[in-house]
Amino acid sequence: MKTSTSFSHLFRTSIVVAMTCFALTGCMSSTSVSGDYQSDGASSFMNQETINMGQMFTAQGSAKETADTDTVTGEIVIHRLHYNDTCKCFVRDAQFTFTNASGKTFTRERQDSIWLTDSLGNYMTTFHPFQAVTIKHDRHVVKVNGAVDIEVQINATLTWIFDNGVRTGAEWSGTITGTFNGAEFKNGSFKKVKRPFIFLGSFVVGFGFPSDGVIHMERGDFSLDITFKGAGMAEVIVIGKGKIHHIKCNGGDETQED
Repeated sequence: MKTSTSFSHLFRTSIVVAMTCFALTGCMSSTSVSGDYQSDGASSFMNQETINMGQMFTAQGSAKETADTDTVTGEIVIHRLHYNDTCKCFVRDAQFTFTNASGKTFTRERQDSIWLTDSLGNYMTTFHPFQAVTIKHDRHVVKVNGAVDIEVQINATLTWIFDNGVRTGAEWSGTITGTFNGAEFKNGSFKKVKRPFIFLGSFVVGFGFPSDGVIHMERGDFSLDITFKGAGMAEVIVIGKGKIHHIKCNGGDETQED
């Protein structure tokens, strides 16, 4: 479910609620070095969004009305997760504001659409994702303010992971399209991005950080492969113009090493 219009006007009529999740605490920033490729936050952006997408399936994903704003995460929920009969999916609109290491403030808006189906192929109207047989998750992200222009569409399908017949997590696979800082994402894809379950006793209560898998995308003359390492970390290999560069991501922070 994609929309290219700003959600900002909804603040005047919506009940503003908050979501708390560690994934949002990072600030999108980058440290560049000399060379043909200059990191501009695209890798950390994708790392951060991928981390956050998994949080939609936790108990916090429904954004219980505990406060008007969340000063820790910087995310304000405009419409909490709710069932939309038109799309047969659950929809959530939110605005995320953060300040990078240089003191610059960025705001971007997220719309998540999640489809759950049961064993008979019927759309589920109550949000019980860990009871679903199939899950499809789309996210549309646009920039509201800040120096970096963003409009990105992420479409992912979840596949359950089993270990010796026991379900232990899920894999995200799908596509990434759109533009970041004026450069188009080409051939963007999720390749088996794994997230293990979080348990409370014997009950599944959510997903952990991406622990494995790769996001591939191409921008201009360069290809980027983001490999997830768990704990909010990712390593990026950038190839182009006969050179290889390396980037490390920690949540929304990005450092180009060579």
